[in-house]
Amino acid sequence: MPFISARRIMPALVAALCLTTSYPARALLITPTFDSSINANASVVAIKASINAAIAELTGLISNSLSIGIYFKLGNLGAGGLGSSSQTLLGLTYATVRSQLIADSNAHPTNTVLSTAVSYLPNTALAPDGVNFFSQGYSLINLTQANYALLGNVTYPCYDNTGTFVGCGASAGGSNVGVITLSDGIGSDPTLNWTRPSSTLTDARRVILHEIDEILGIGGGGSRLGASTSSIGITDIYRYSGANTPSYSTAAAPAYFSINNGATSIIGANQNASGDYGDFYTAPGTCPAYVQDAFTCAGQTADVTSATPEATLFQAIGYTLFGITPVPEPGSLLLLATGLAGIAKLRRRRLR
Repeated sequence: MPFISARRIMPALVAALCLTTSYPARALLITPTFDSSINANASVVAIKASINAAIAELTGLISNSLSIGIYFKLGNLGAGGLGSSSQTLLGLTYATVRSQLIADSNAHPTNTVLSTAVSYLPNTALAPDGVNFFSQGYSLINLTQANYALLGNVTYPCYDNTGTFVGCGASAGGSNVGVITLSDGIGSDPTLNWTRPSSTLTDARRVILHEIDEILGIGGGGSRLGASTSSIGITDIYRYSGANTPSYSTAAAPAYFSINNGATSIIGANQNASGDYGDFYTAPGTCPAYVQDAFTCAGQTADVTSATPEATLFQAIGYTLFGITPVPEPGSLLLLATGLAGIAKLRRRRLR
């Protein structure tokens, strides 16, 4: 069943996310705000516990000093809708993104994934197939607000404490960088299982992790394929169809993520338009193994760990992990691609 995500696109140099300095220096902090749809729900304790467990999983993995707020609510996402993320994407030139990733790599020498990734990034703006550049001659790279702030840019939260988009100015009154809506299980909406094991229902924590990942910058939030012909997402710069062959096409041909110019595959990239192109490939008729797979199955759990592909992509876009950073597994292209849809003003996408 599909996850659904939505995003707002903002101009390139909008300003940045509030970082908090009153917390331990090397730690990601995610502060949840709960909507009345959660607070008034009969399962409120279990729902909050599931959300907090997902947050703890990611903050226990990522060591960067970054403080963000996320608004959580329940809602009707339509048949098959499991979860939705709304966020703001901010644009930078390829040259700026590359230089900021290099600076981040220099500041975090234990992040060997990032040092490898930046060593393969070309000096000049990318010219991927299917993407038209602006008349100024450069490619715009879109980053989620959290990822934008992580790389040292200034921005302010775009959503207030009711989950309403209020703009991204310093005085706009925003406190959250994104909104996550989870299926309320009413009508045709799937019922989420708020406690583990997940039995025959869809594991809620997996859905929550999937949507938080997108707000942080990977998965759906890391790609603009299918939505724009003038910009791409930050994880799109690691998208290949073969060695030395970047893939920015949404055609049904196989695609995968790679940090060494396509020589080895981290994980297959989704090419199915029913899901996010930034998510992972799910073989038809199979139950996927990872949180960021484009499609999921009921009765199955998944987590983000230092050994999963999500961690490798996090590191490739600037996040550093606690402890020893694993080197991505060299492997053959085991997974092919299937889809994601793009972004345009405020858009919804699904993961089935």
